[in-house]
Amino acid sequence: MSVKGVDPITAITITLAAGLVVGLWHGFWIAICGVVSWVVTLSSMLAFKGLTLLITKGQTIGEFEPKFKAIGQEYFFNFLFKEELLSLFTAVLFAIVIIVFIISEIRTRRKRIQNGFNVLSLPFFIAKIAIISAGIAGMGWVMSSYRGIPNSVIILVVVATIYIIITTRTRFGRHVYAIGGNLEAAKLSGINVRKTVMGICVSIGLMSAIAAIVFTSRLNAATTAAGNLFELDAIAACIIGGTATTGGIGTIFGALIGALVMASLDNGMGLMDLPIMYQYMVKGMVLLFAVWIDIANRKK
Repeated sequence: MSVKGVDPITAITITLAAGLVVGLWHGFWIAICGVVSWVVTLSSMLAFKGLTLLITKGQTIGEFEPKFKAIGQEYFFNFLFKEELLSLFTAVLFAIVIIVFIISEIRTRRKRIQNGFNVLSLPFFIAKIAIISAGIAGMGWVMSSYRGIPNSVIILVVVATIYIIITTRTRFGRHVYAIGGNLEAAKLSGINVRKTVMGICVSIGLMSAIAAIVFTSRLNAATTAAGNLFELDAIAACIIGGTATTGGIGTIFGALIGALVMASLDNGMGLMDLPIMYQYMVKGMVLLFAVWIDIANRKK
């Protein structure tokens, strides 16, 4: 942005618009032309890598304005509280999140039992709540002991909340699950598959644009290698979080848990100063075993 003199708001708007255009492009080939989705996205990844090299001439672009850097590098609520109160506020906020999570899980379990659905046994249910609550508490402790909640985490929470509502409380979300579970049955039940798939593609394009903004802001540079092999991390995160490779099963919250696992794995290997070749090997095996476990569970 500083290279072309474009202000942050304009640059962000252009990026979001570009994400929507890319989503429409994918939707055209997948929903209208019937091309397999992974072929479309793979070909676009290669094409856009070439376009990136053409535009940037293979050079890294930066540095950016402070307002743009604040998206990925600054912390929320810092302007409201002093350091001592900020730590207390962050700890209380995460405690509220844990309480809400536990209440939500208990209510969901009761509803499933009332409707005759299968649920986890009580010991496994308690273990699940304890493990996830411990993970949330650990994140809260880390953030409260430093500078509070990063802006990027706030963006993540807002986006995740919106998509949880979309996937669980809207007709569009139910159609997405129906198409993923059984495409032919979805068509026969009257679902407009083309329209829904187009909406999915546009949504993914918009989310990719938001991710690009946050990642570029955090790096304070636009590099040609940004996002390299992120697609494998995303696939592994979704599968680890319970998303079925065959479609129709999965949750936003589960994908977030899977992303946290992959990020922790990356960070841990980095702190151990593990050579990059071994990191690739470990992540590759994690992805393989995640898919194998998913297939084994589906057979069961």
